[in-house]
Amino acid sequence: MKIEKLVLNDFRCYSYLEFSPSESVTVLYGPNGTGKTSILEAIGYLATTRSHRTSKDSELIRWGATGFALSALIIKHGRKSSIDMRYGEGRGREITLDGTYGKKAGEILGKLNAVRFSPEDLDIIKGGPAHRRRFLDMEISQITAGYYTTLLQYNRALLQRNAVLKMDASTRTRRELLPEWDHQLIQFGLKLISERVSFVKELAGYAKDIHCRISTGKEHLSLQYCCSVGTPPGADVPQARQYEEALKSATEEDLIKRSTSVGPHRDDISIVTNGYDIRTYGSQGQQRTAAMAIRIAQVHVLETVTGETPTLLLDDVTSEIDASRQEMLMDELAGRCQTIITCTDPSRLRLARGVKKSVYEVGGGRVLLREVSPCSS
Repeated sequence: MKIEKLVLNDFRCYSYLEFSPSESVTVLYGPNGTGKTSILEAIGYLATTRSHRTSKDSELIRWGATGFALSALIIKHGRKSSIDMRYGEGRGREITLDGTYGKKAGEILGKLNAVRFSPEDLDIIKGGPAHRRRFLDMEISQITAGYYTTLLQYNRALLQRNAVLKMDASTRTRRELLPEWDHQLIQFGLKLISERVSFVKELAGYAKDIHCRISTGKEHLSLQYCCSVGTPPGADVPQARQYEEALKSATEEDLIKRSTSVGPHRDDISIVTNGYDIRTYGSQGQQRTAAMAIRIAQVHVLETVTGETPTLLLDDVTSEIDASRQEMLMDELAGRCQTIITCTDPSRLRLARGVKKSVYEVGGGRVLLREVSPCSS
């Protein structure tokens, strides 16, 4: 998969930018605060319908403007496709796919596949369970049709069940209303859990091999989905009856706390290296290696499922990844995928020998081509 053209209009610091990344490696360099990451953010927004830096679309609008627009022309499976997303104060978000206006967010997920490497990746390891659930939801939405819709349906049912738990009514009244929402939580929750378990299994297989190579065989990484509902012996996904019993068993606690305590919104991923929980006991170097292995594994999963390599977005990798790990990262991916890298000093990059690169200087709301050449290590 390739991004042929990207257009930003009143997005972050850009009043207007039309940019065509290289099919191989594109390097965007310049001082911090010049808008390099905003270009990657725009690509990520078109791929996942959300920003990795803010949950509020209004914060993406350039200062003084009333809205923003993003568009991309992509080539996937040999076919050209276009995505256009606009957001305006008072009118919300509008999506156009291949010239058809009025599309929903779930309809464009998977059209543009992108994987972002950034310093924030450490949150996948060190952050709370919500970070890992968000990671799962965003990545599965790119490859599984209907997952995003199921997630919305589950969250609506969860919101309604929690509203019942918060009602100023007798405990008996609340108990009578809960089964209706329990049924919906089970229906949608089991679908989410099944997709997550399948994704984590495939991710774990790639991550284990990649992590072993990065650590030169000294460490062994294990990932496992942790289901708050529990699972029957020998199974990975709970049964409907088991889910129902888990909700009933937690009823007293839920009524007291006024929130739902079991379900995919409470699940997590176990991340273990050489038998210990790396989130708690791993060094920062070990945690970064694990985060890198998981991201590279994500690329392989996307390629396996979609039949196309995603676009790689490497944000400020020189500040967080040492030279040897940079080389491993590039040896694993560069040249296989369209890759866009941001950095402050391109001379610090350690790219695979012979891979063509285009180098652009970023600043003042502009992106200027400075060099096109085979790169050296």
